[in-house]
Order: sequence, then structure tokens, then C-alpha cells
Amino acid sequence: MKSKSIYWQILRSFLSIILIFIIFFIFMTNNLIKNRTNKMIINLQQDLINAKASEMSMWLKVRADELIILKENEHIKNFDIENSVKYLKAIQSARKDIYDSFSITDLQGNTWVSDGSKFNIRNRDYFNKVSKLYLGFNVSKPLISNSNKENIVIFTIPILKDNGNKLGYLNAAVLIDKLSEVVADIKIKDQKCWIVDNDSNKIIANYYNGYSISSLPIENLQINAKDYIFLSEIENAPDWSLGINIPKEEVNGDADKLIKIILFSGITLCILILIMCIFFTKNITNPITSLRNIMKEVQHGDFNNRFNDKSTYVEIQELGSSFNTMVDTIDKLLNKVEFEQKVKREAELKALYSQIKPHFLYNTLDTIQYMALDYEAYDVMKAIEALTNIFRISLSNGKEVIKLKDEVKHIESYLFIQKLRYEEKLNYKVNCEENLLEYNILKLTLQPIVENAIYHGIKFIKAEGVIDINIKEENKKLILQVEDNGIGIGEERLNKINSYIHDFKQEKHCNESYGLLNVNERIKLAFGEEYGIYIESKKFKGTKVKIVYPCLGEPHE
Repeated sequence: MKSKSIYWQILRSFLSIILIFIIFFIFMTNNLIKNRTNKMIINLQQDLINAKASEMSMWLKVRADELIILKENEHIKNFDIENSVKYLKAIQSARKDIYDSFSITDLQGNTWVSDGSKFNIRNRDYFNKVSKLYLGFNVSKPLISNSNKENIVIFTIPILKDNGNKLGYLNAAVLIDKLSEVVADIKIKDQKCWIVDNDSNKIIANYYNGYSISSLPIENLQINAKDYIFLSEIENAPDWSLGINIPKEEVNGDADKLIKIILFSGITLCILILIMCIFFTKNITNPITSLRNIMKEVQHGDFNNRFNDKSTYVEIQELGSSFNTMVDTIDKLLNKVEFEQKVKREAELKALYSQIKPHFLYNTLDTIQYMALDYEAYDVMKAIEALTNIFRISLSNGKEVIKLKDEVKHIESYLFIQKLRYEEKLNYKVNCEENLLEYNILKLTLQPIVENAIYHGIKFIKAEGVIDINIKEENKKLILQVEDNGIGIGEERLNKINSYIHDFKQEKHCNESYGLLNVNERIKLAFGEEYGIYIESKKFKGTKVKIVYPCLGEPHE
């Protein structure tokens, strides 16, 4: 019987289960989206037409507001017919882009139009309606103009005396063509809107194929079963509704796109799961394959290989452990000889290193210093003297705690060398109360702080850099303060450094401030949590580092 690979058996099982689940998930999701998303999209389209109806209502309100402004004319307020007509004629000439004509009507229906014509509208339906109007405005149904036989709608507001009694009415005629143009500008999904009369169910204003259409039954629009019709009542014209017909394929397009996205996501997910299955299957079979290959190498006499795969499977771990134990037993003598040779080599190296004594370095520096003195190279002599001080105090015969005076001398020597390098770009001051110099302090406390101030602060400014070091005693604590006028630290980075300082035991990833964090950690480990480093800084304003120490030893009187 032909042997089968474990790898393919596991992979086939995983894929079968997961693919069945993915297909079921896509099928259910597709049905859910079709049922719910379509309703949501239809509701959204209705909300859009409601918003557009509000826009149309606002356009009508603007027309009424313009009539209210015209009504304030003295001739109209006094119902001076002759002068009112002249005034309205001038307004008509100025606003012919919107208005067909203006007119003024008395309580008996006699109407004087801005084009000079006169007639009675008592028998018109809209006059009966406006005769009951005292406040607000009225928009008529479409009618034929007595002046020019055009299709128009009439905007009407009452003209009142000071005592509130009605004098007559101010009217403005707007061509249906103009109303159609306004409606044509209102679009949803590239479809143009139309206005329908709620009572007659006829189109009032519609712009179709470049022509204004009115008095058209709504069913005569080219609307079929593949269209949705959305209607919304216009607030300032309650007899009218704004409508639009949108093809169903456009309304449902978003849902179809979402379904396609889900299908694409499902296919992508299948591919990702296939990759994960391959990875997971290899994760199971690779340790077995690795163990098999190592066994073949041992079989050919190579005892240096071990099964080191960190498998999470107990069976494979036990199998590998048993194999390693067997190989270890065979290889034990060879490892023992190799270990002894390694120990011997390390001992020889340590013997060589121990021959190098610190005093050799000091004597060499002293020799160079005297040579500089012979050549009157005083700057070089001072630099070597400062370097010698740095080496002596840094080593301190292996001591971790030194006198404060030595620490001050060490930082002055370090700053002296830095001054030689940066010249006029760097200036410094070291102030320490005389009676504090005999206190004890951990060595190399100030140098990392000052180094940070130079390389991460002063180095990046164009002006002269100043480092000010002040050492004093406050509340029985030794305070060492290092202040610079460098580039400073941004708020986000300062918060990160302070978080490391406040919890010095957490893992550090702040490489640029490693020296500063190291000093803080040494102080806290040696003296407790109440001591350590505190930092204040603002971007482009410099940095102030305060080091708090216990007072160790006796101050010099």
C-alpha cells in the first residue's frame, strides 16, 4: 500500500472544513444584505428627497420674503394704485429673470398688473383662498395668465392697514418655465426632480428633454416597473410635492457593490486561510521532517546535530528529547575534551589581560604631558591633564562611591575637553557650595547627563550653548541640577522618558537617553525610590535635569 504524506492529509482536512464555513457565511451574508441594505438605501433616498423638498420650500419662502419687502413701499402701503403700478413695473424690469409680472388686487378682485393691464380675478379659485389670508403667503395652482396667456403660478401676500384691517393683496407671477428650471437643478443620482399637484396628481413643473412640461398626469411620465418613485411634500406649498423617479438598478447599485465587496473579501479570506492552513500544517509536520533529516545525518556519523525545534506538541518534544539524549550519550566524551580546551584558552587570555595595568596608561599620559610642556603646547598639556583626571576618577581603584569634589573635578575635566572641541559654541559654569565637597556620591553621575545635554540639545542650536551646573543642599538632600539652553525635548518624548524614570524596572527602548536612564536606575537601586532624576523641558526652550541624592558622609565645615 502506498504511503500518504501527513502534510497533505492534514491540509486537506483543514481546507474542507473551512471552505464549507466560508461558503455558508457568504451565502447568509448575501441574503441579509439584500433584505436589509435595500430597505436602508430606499429610506436614505427618501431622506434625500425630503431634504431637496426643504430646499424647494426655502426657494418659495425667499419669493414670499421679497414680496414682504416690496409691500413696505409707501405707495403700496397706502394702496396708491397708479404709483404702485409704476413702482412694480420698475421692479419687474429689474427681476425679469424670475418674475413674469407683479400686480396689486383690491378686496373686490380688481387687479392692476405691472404691464399696464387690468382685470378682475374674483372668479379665480385662488382668489377665494387668499381672501381668507391675513398672515403668511399663498402659492396658487398653475393657471393661465390674463396678460400674456403663459402658464404661471401666483405668489400672494395681504396688504394690511396699521390697524390690521386688510386693504388688498400684492401678487407676483412666476412662469412655470422658471419653476421647471429651478426644479431641474435639483438632482439625485443624476435624475431630475419634478413637482406634482397632490389633488390632481398632475405634474406642475418638469424639465424633460430640454422642454418645460406642465399639467401632465404623473402616469404619463416614462416610468416603468424598474423605477422607484419618491415623493415629499413641500412645506411652504402644502398642495405640492417634490418627486423623482430613480431606476431601481441605481438605487440597488450600492447594495450590489457591497455584495461584490463581500464576495471579493470572501475569496481573499479563502486565500488567506489557505495560506494559514499551509503554514499551520507545516508547523505540525516541519518538526517531524527536521527530526527525520537529523536522524539521517547521525546515521552517517555526524554527531554534532541536535533536535532543537521548539515544538508546542508534547509527542514531538518527547521524541526529540529521547533522540537528543541518545546522541548526547554518544558525543559526551568529545564535548568534554572540547570544553577543557576552551577553558584552557580563556585562562591564557585572562593571563594576558591581567598584564595590562592602569598605571601604565597614567605614566604614558604623564610622559605626553611633559613633552607638551617642553614644546610649550599648553593647550595640549591641559587637555591631557583633563583626560588623565577623567581616567583616574572613572577607575577610582574599582570604587563605586567617590567624594563629590572628585565628581566635580571629573565633570570639569570632561567639559574642558568638550570646550576644546566646540570652542565658542559651548560655555559652561559649575557652582558647588564649598561645604558639600566632602559628601559621597556614585561616580559618573553628572557625565552622562552633561553628555546628553551636549549631543541631544546644544549640538542642534545655532546660538552659543550654555550648560549651567548647580550643586546645593535642600531639606537634608543633595541636589545636583544640570540646565542647558539646547533644543529641548518634545512633550510626547518627554512623557515617554519620564515614564521610564518613574517605573525604572520596566523594559527600556529609549536608546538616545540610555545614559540618563542608567544613572537614574543606579541611584534608585542604591538609595531607594525617593531619589533619582527629574526632568523639565520644553521644545526649543532647553532642558533642566535635577538629580536628588541622600546626603552621604559629613559635610566640610
